[in-house]
Amino acid sequence: MMLKLNQNKAIKVLLVEDNPGDARLVETYLSGDVESRFEITHVERLSAAIEKLATKRYDIALLDLSLPDSPRGETFDRIHAVKPELPIIIFTGLNDPLTGTELIKKGAQDYLPKNQLNDVLVGRSIRYAIERKKLQQNVAERSARLEESVSDLESFSYTVAHDLRAPIRAMQGFAQALEEEYCGNLDETGIGYLRRIRASAQRMDNLIQDVLLYSRVARAEKKFETVDLEKVLEDVMRDYPALSLPHARITIQRPLHKVIGSYSLVVQCVSNLLNNAVKFVDTNRIAEVRLWTEKEDSRVRLLVQDNGIGIPENLVEKIFDPFQRAHPHSGYPGSGIGLSIVSKAVEKMGGEISVKSEVWKGTVFIIELPSPPEES
Repeated sequence: MMLKLNQNKAIKVLLVEDNPGDARLVETYLSGDVESRFEITHVERLSAAIEKLATKRYDIALLDLSLPDSPRGETFDRIHAVKPELPIIIFTGLNDPLTGTELIKKGAQDYLPKNQLNDVLVGRSIRYAIERKKLQQNVAERSARLEESVSDLESFSYTVAHDLRAPIRAMQGFAQALEEEYCGNLDETGIGYLRRIRASAQRMDNLIQDVLLYSRVARAEKKFETVDLEKVLEDVMRDYPALSLPHARITIQRPLHKVIGSYSLVVQCVSNLLNNAVKFVDTNRIAEVRLWTEKEDSRVRLLVQDNGIGIPENLVEKIFDPFQRAHPHSGYPGSGIGLSIVSKAVEKMGGEISVKSEVWKGTVFIIELPSPPEES
């Protein structure tokens, strides 16, 4: 790895170490480093380190976890909270890999047991830590810009889709007026054309509404709560009569575990999956749908199984892509966005979705979401 540190500029180091002997040893190692110059500020208390960080810029902090004015479990957290952009290397008398791993996950750049230090390791670790932190910050900044761009694009898509509905509705209205008021002036062919115009406009309007719904889901705020799936099913079954007999037979296997998520997004997922299960079934069969949950550790799986026409094997991996239809020429209605909406909603809630399917035998959709703490 090529380091881009300025070799002529001193690296400003904040050394937080209450043991004078250990501090002198680190200073000795750094003074003998042949690749970099170091300007070291040594303090023995966490409070003094925080004061220094408030008044001076440092390139890196070398931090002993065990300080007189800070419990070992809080030392890193307190420094990191004050200067999250500052690279931090932990120096400790403990050779505890688990502690080191946890600190790295929290944001420390390195974890070095004091009995393993030497003049080469300390300087090299500092240089690498500074570069890693720069790379992490660059990635974070680019990710933030990308998220902003995606958000702008989603807003633009929402606006465009919303504005498209007005001319589509006008087409529907004028076509209907022609058919109703000028029907006597048209032959069967002309009336047929008008009906095809109205039907096409309706399909386009349905597609635009689905695009708007997808955009709303993508832009939804991440405000999560404990969601009672019993209440979700009650609302969905009430709002969609087609999910009841004689159209479909839906079996709910209780109890249903609660999940963490957005109530409206969970309703959207369940309603889309159930309506798909009822819609994509052979015309000679009644839709048989089973819904249940499974609990494993801190996750809950919601499963929806049907006896429908299934998904071809070559399309299973693509079925959650926008405008991807499993049976585009089968005569079944749909825009190809319904499952994309489900996938996006599940992603928003920090979950996962998968599918298992056999053509003409049925499909199982599996949504996995976090479980509330009281159920874990």
